[in-house]
Amino acid sequence: MIPVFVEEVGKGVPWREFADLAVALSADHPGADWLLAGQRRRLRAHLPPFGEAVLLLARRGGRPVARLSAHRQGDGDGSFGFFAVESPGDLDAVQALMTAAARWLAERGSQTMVGPLSWTAAEEAGVLVAGNDEPASTGRAWNPPWYGDLLEAAGLAVADELCSYRLAAAEAGAGSMTLMPKEFVVPEDVGPFVDPALMLSTPDGAASVMAVPDVAGGLGPRGGRARRGGAWSMASQARRRAWTGCVVTAVDGPASILVPALCAAASRAGYRWVLSPWAPDGRDPVMRHRLYRAPVAALLAASHA
Repeated sequence: MIPVFVEEVGKGVPWREFADLAVALSADHPGADWLLAGQRRRLRAHLPPFGEAVLLLARRGGRPVARLSAHRQGDGDGSFGFFAVESPGDLDAVQALMTAAARWLAERGSQTMVGPLSWTAAEEAGVLVAGNDEPASTGRAWNPPWYGDLLEAAGLAVADELCSYRLAAAEAGAGSMTLMPKEFVVPEDVGPFVDPALMLSTPDGAASVMAVPDVAGGLGPRGGRARRGGAWSMASQARRRAWTGCVVTAVDGPASILVPALCAAASRAGYRWVLSPWAPDGRDPVMRHRLYRAPVAALLAASHA
């Protein structure tokens, strides 16, 4: 097999190769095109909020086959993100990337690394391990089903599992909620399409919940309607609240109270379903994402074994 080499990515052609790799591998899946465009915008900043980062690209015979970022914020543990790999047979590329990321983090004092986080837990955290046949959804990572297997084979362990449930918008009561003020922070990628009807808090402001229109999931392959109609079409959909569903992106307080209230508000606003991290019963999730963790020292030791 042709050996793999890992390089730190700067500007120019290598940066474009890094940014475009996931697009080339995944963008034909419904909605993934929109998610990957958002990743590209975050990559332009090159740095996570309040931290530092490096972009790593694995090449085989000069051709990019896998990518990874390593980043840390403040004095905390390290993270990795923007994970993409060409095929399930590229374990050696994933191992080489993990070794390079662990070395970079060790030089900066990090003892563990967790991810994928691109850049933060609010931005498509984890890899999708169940529900890969679902259309990609705003705020939820999409990837082929074997990404998790590669991370575990590379020496990482499951750190957390995040479940998403599809709820009917009208299946719960309204509760005691009021609209959030306008300064409520929304994800940058959906800022132009935010719906104030989905930004709620308790009357005293002690608890809040937010959802955003599912811009990604409402689009067909290669961007679907938005690709054909452009930004004006998407803006028109936002004004008309024409999205079919919405995705919960923040829950600050008891989900058993906040999510049902959000569902009721979504129903009043014309949405048919809500993708939620909580469900009122034992139904199966439609998506499961996993975060992975490994000691930096263990990854470096494995590379010398």
